[in-house]
Amino acid sequence: MPAANRMTLQVFKGRLGGAKKGWSLLKKKRDALKARFQALLKDIVDTKLAVGASLKTASFALAKSHWAMAGDDITSTVVERAKRASITCSLSGDNVAGVSLPTFKMQQREDKDSSSATLGLGHGGAVINACRGEYAKAVAMLVHLATLQTHFKTLDEEIKMTSRRVNALEYVLIPRIEFICHHITQEMDEEAREEFFRVKKVVEKKKQKIAREKLAQDLEDAMKEQAKAAKNSAPASIPRELVSEPAKTSSSPKAQPESSGGGFLARLESKIESVAEAVVERVEDVVGMDGEADSAAADGGKKKGKKKGKKDSALDQKDDDIVW
Repeated sequence: MPAANRMTLQVFKGRLGGAKKGWSLLKKKRDALKARFQALLKDIVDTKLAVGASLKTASFALAKSHWAMAGDDITSTVVERAKRASITCSLSGDNVAGVSLPTFKMQQREDKDSSSATLGLGHGGAVINACRGEYAKAVAMLVHLATLQTHFKTLDEEIKMTSRRVNALEYVLIPRIEFICHHITQEMDEEAREEFFRVKKVVEKKKQKIAREKLAQDLEDAMKEQAKAAKNSAPASIPRELVSEPAKTSSSPKAQPESSGGGFLARLESKIESVAEAVVERVEDVVGMDGEADSAAADGGKKKGKKKGKKDSALDQKDDDIVW
């Protein structure tokens, strides 16, 4: 199969148009040749009947000439006096639907038949001249029949050859070219569908990537805002009771600051954890599997927050110890 592209399709479409046009012209030619062939058959039948009648008449005239010459055979005398042919045939061509048909034409010259004109001068000359005329007519009919027979044979061969060409174009070449054009069209349509599907998938993947990046960015911004808000509101949210004097039940002066600082940090840590869990659940609902990675990142953030909280708790305890 040829390559499936528009140039090849255009080439085969041109071939298909030429094949269909040639098939139409050859079919018209075959129809014209068949019409001439049918008309020629009738002419051949009529000419054969006429030739048979003329030969019969000529033979009867020859018998009368023999009787007129007192029973003598004049054949040898005619052959002796015949030096040059007085009847000749010329060949010409007749064109029928592009087919050259040979045509024979008889030409008779009376000046070359002068030696036979004095035959039977003493007696029977009129009968011999009549016999000569009948045979001339018979020869003319034979030449015409030869022309018709030649036309018949030539037309028969040409009709067979044209019919083979028409059938080859109609049942072999044109269906083959149509199949190739159909195959090329199908391949091009399939390539177009594959290209459209590929572009659609690429656009879809890009949209998903952009959505994931945007969601991750929004999550990161939200976590930063939550952390910033918690950091800014932490000193203001410490109640007075936490910074008051230590409890009376404490055995050690360092126990009360440590417990008060630890309670504030524990509440802050639980608040951050609840906010992070809510954000992680929302991310998992939106992006599916991508939420697992985000939750892992959130867990890492929580661990870091715990470490930071413990460090801040240790610093606060140290400051309280210094104050006490």
